Amino acid sequence: MKPPSIPGIRRVVCLWSSAMWFVICLFAPPDGRAATFLVASSAELQAALTAAQDNGQDDTINIAAGVLVAGTQPFTYTAGPAENFALTISGAGSAATVLSGAGAMQVFRISTVNLVDDANASISLRNVSIQAGVSIGGSGGALDVSTNRAVISIANCQFRENIASAAAGVARGGSVRAVSASGGISVTGSQFTGNGAQAPSGRALGGGASLESVAGSISVESSRFEQNTASSSSGVTSGGGLLLVSRGPGTITLSGTSFSRNQATSSSGTAQGGGATILHNGSGAVTLSDNVFQDNAVAATQFAQGGGAFASAGSGPMTLTANTFQDNRATTPAAGQVFGGGADVLTTNSGSIALNRNRFVRNQASSSSGVVRGGGVETATAIGGDITLGSNVFVSNTANAPTGRATAGGANVAAHRPAMITLTNNTFASNTTTGGGGGLALASPSPMNVYNNIVVNNAAAAGFGRDIFVFDLFNGVDGVPVTLRNNDLADVMSGCANTPGCTPHVDRGTPDSNIDADPLFVDAASGNVRLLAGSPVIDKGATDAPGLPPTDVEGGRRTIGPAPDIGAEEFTANPLTALGPAIIRVGLRNSDDVGARFDLKAEVFLGTGKIGEGRLDNAAGGNSGFNNAVLDTIRLTLPAPVDLSAGPLGIRLSVRISCTGRGHASGTARLWLNDAQANSRVQVTINGISQGYFLLDGFRLGTSPGSGPKSAIDAFVDSKTPCPGRPFQPFGTWMAPTS
Repeated sequence: MKPPSIPGIRRVVCLWSSAMWFVICLFAPPDGRAATFLVASSAELQAALTAAQDNGQDDTINIAAGVLVAGTQPFTYTAGPAENFALTISGAGSAATVLSGAGAMQVFRISTVNLVDDANASISLRNVSIQAGVSIGGSGGALDVSTNRAVISIANCQFRENIASAAAGVARGGSVRAVSASGGISVTGSQFTGNGAQAPSGRALGGGASLESVAGSISVESSRFEQNTASSSSGVTSGGGLLLVSRGPGTITLSGTSFSRNQATSSSGTAQGGGATILHNGSGAVTLSDNVFQDNAVAATQFAQGGGAFASAGSGPMTLTANTFQDNRATTPAAGQVFGGGADVLTTNSGSIALNRNRFVRNQASSSSGVVRGGGVETATAIGGDITLGSNVFVSNTANAPTGRATAGGANVAAHRPAMITLTNNTFASNTTTGGGGGLALASPSPMNVYNNIVVNNAAAAGFGRDIFVFDLFNGVDGVPVTLRNNDLADVMSGCANTPGCTPHVDRGTPDSNIDADPLFVDAASGNVRLLAGSPVIDKGATDAPGLPPTDVEGGRRTIGPAPDIGAEEFTANPLTALGPAIIRVGLRNSDDVGARFDLKAEVFLGTGKIGEGRLDNAAGGNSGFNNAVLDTIRLTLPAPVDLSAGPLGIRLSVRISCTGRGHASGTARLWLNDAQANSRVQVTINGISQGYFLLDGFRLGTSPGSGPKSAIDAFVDSKTPCPGRPFQPFGTWMAPTS
C-alpha cells in the first residue's frame, strides 16, 4: 500500500506475506531519507533487498533470529541508477541469525557499480552468520560485494564452510569477495572458519576472504581466520586465510587479528601467505600490528613464500609491529624456492621496511634441493628502501635445503639497491640452517649497522657464519662497510673476507665492543629470552646506537639503568607484567537512592605515572548497608610491562551516574574497605606471581586485607552534566608503601 503523506507522522509500509501475519515493515521519516525493514524469512529478506535497491532512501534491513536459506538464487541487491543511498544489513547476533547456502548456492550478491556516483551508497553487513555458501563462478561463496566509491564494512559476523570455486579461472574469496574501485573496505570483530577458494586449473585467492580496493584503504581488525584454504593445481595461490590488495594511495591495515591452521597450496605453481597475503603496489602504507600467525602453511612446487604471511608494498612504507609468527611452514619439494618460513616481507618499489617488537618462533622454511631463505623471515627491498629491525625475537627457526642452497635460519635481510640496513637490539637464538647464517644473513650494496643484538647458539654449515653471514661482496674489490658494535655473538662470516682480492670493511670497534658470552636467558628452549639477574648483557648496549628502539619487545621502557641492555628484552628486576581486575565492594549510602546505577573507573599508577586502567559501566548500586553492597569486578589493561622500582604502586577509584543505564538521576555511592569481608583490592602479576593489594584506611595499599573495623568512603554523583562528558568523582587514591 502507498504510505500516507501526513506532516509530522512517521510513515509505515508493511508488505504482507501469504505465509504469516508479519513480514516486512518499512519505517521512514516524513522526508523519505531513511527506511527500516524487519524480516524473518528468506522471501522477506529478498523482498526487502528488492525494495531497497530502488527506493531513493538509506535502508536498514534487520533480520530476526533464525535460519534463512538462499533458494535458487543468491540474496541479491543491485542498486538502481539513482540509488546513491546506504544499505545496512543487520542480524540479531552472529549466533542467532544464520544465513545459509545449504551447500548449493552463493548466499549474498551485492553491487552498486551501476551507479554513476555511488559515493553515498555504503554497504554494511553486521551481526550475522553466513555458512555453507557455494559460488561456482569463483567469487565469494558467502558474499560477493562490489562498489565504485562506496565504502564496504563487515562487523561482528561469522563465515563458516563457504566455498568459491572456478574450474578453469580465478577463485576469489572462499567466503567473502569485496572489491571497490576507490571506496574503503573494513572488517572488524569477525570470524572466518573452514572456508575455501578452489581453482583446479587457475588461481586461488583468499581462502577465507579476498578484499580489494584499487585506490581506497583496507582495514581488518580484531578478527579471526582458522582452517581456511586456498588451493590450485597450477598458477598462483595467494592467502590461505586472507588476501588484501590495493594499488593506489590508500593504506592497508591489519591489526589484532589471529590466523591459525590456514593453508595456501599449489601443486604445480606458486603459493603465498599461508595465513594472509597483503599486496600493495601503490604509494600507500602497509601496517601489520598485534596479529598472531600460528601453524599456517604454504606448499608449492615452484615458489613458496611466507608460511604465516606474505606482505608486499610498493613505494609506501611497510611496518610490522608486535606480531607473533609461530610454528608456520613454507615448503617445496625438489628444486623449488622458499622465502620466509614465518613471513616473507618485501617492497617492490622505493618503500622502506621496519620490523619492531615482533616474535618469530619455531618457523620452518625447507626444500630438498632448492633455494631457501629465512626460516623466521625473509625481508627485502628492491629500489632504495631502507630496512630496520628493532627489538625483535627470533628463536628456534630453521632454513633447510639438504642438497640445495639455504640461508639464514632466523632472518634473511637484503637490500637489492643502495639502501641502509640497521639492526638494533634484536635477539637471535637457537636458529639453524644447512647453509650460511644460522641466526642472521645480511646483504646490501650500502652500509649495514648491527648494534646491541644477541646472536647466540645458532647453527650453520661449517665456515659459513654460525651466527651471522654478511654478503658484503658487490664490486669484488672492496667490501661494503659493516659496523658491528656492542653485540653478543660468536661467529661472523664476511663474504668479502673469504674472497681473494677483496678488502673487507667490518668495523667491530677499537677495542672490540662485542662480547661472546652466555646471555643467561630465562628459558630459550621455550622461547623465553628474558634476562636473568647477573646477565653479562645488562647495561652493555651502545647508547648512541642508530635506530635505538624506545621500547623492548614487550613494550616496556628500553633503557633501565645507565645504558640499554643488549638484545630484545630489557632486564627488569621486579617486572609487573599483568594487571588483574580491581574488585571493589560498592553500595549506597541511603536507601532512597535504590535504583541508582554507576559507571566505575579504576586507574593504576607507578609513582605519578599511570600504567593501566579499566572501567565497568552500568553497575548496580545495590542498597544501603554493607550486606546490600555489590562486589564489582573492573577489568584492567596494562599496555606494557613496567618495573616496580619506578615508584610506589597506586590505584585511583572513581564513580559517576551511569551513562548507559536507567535509574536515579543522582545518588551517593559508598565504597567499603579495610577488612576481609569488604575485600576491596587490585590484583597484579609480579615476576609471574599474582599478588593482591588491598584497600586500607588512610588511603594505603597492603598485601593482606585490613584487620578492621570495616570502613566506607562516599562519593555523591548526579546527571547534571550530559554524557559522554559527564565527569567521574573520585573515591580516592590508595598507595602502596615506598619500600
